[in-house]
Amino acid sequence: MVVIFVVSVRKLMCEEMLIDSSNL
Repeated sequence: MVVIFVVSVRKLMCEEMLIDSSNL
């Protein structure tokens, strides 16, 4: 269960980074 949570969090962080880079 913890692994799933970590993976989901990492995916969210990656998505945020992609959005930030696209905004630039």
